[in-house]
Amino acid sequence: MVRTVRDVLVENLDELDEKTFKRFKNKLNDIKLKEGFRNPPRSRLETADVDDVASLILDMYMESYGVTVTIEVLKAIGQNQRASRIEQDLQKVPNCQIPSAGHEAAVPNCQIPSAGHEAAGKMGTQLSGCNTEVKYGHTAGRV
Repeated sequence: MVRTVRDVLVENLDELDEKTFKRFKNKLNDIKLKEGFRNPPRSRLETADVDDVASLILDMYMESYGVTVTIEVLKAIGQNQRASRIEQDLQKVPNCQIPSAGHEAAVPNCQIPSAGHEAAGKMGTQLSGCNTEVKYGHTAGRV
């Protein structure tokens, strides 16, 4: 079976103990995000399990930014080794490249918007041009 970005997130978040996972959810709710993105509602995180949180991250931020957000949250709660483990695990996922600087995950088929072109889209959608309005989830941006 081919591993996916979601698999990597679920496997790694599942290894957090209950107290640390709660801290992860709390930090996810209040971490500063790039312009055009919102934190998930606290009500959706309170009773969410690992699968729910991974799905929420990928739904709200796409794979490209979702990985970045996950790594930033883990580092913010002192889980640097877990963040590094995610980066290592993602190197084994087909078609997933993690640049060494900035932890911006470059996933072909799910491009990271460049500066001034914040966007959100589903995996498989190629974003191009600067005149298309994209709306997905809670995010709207120009691409």
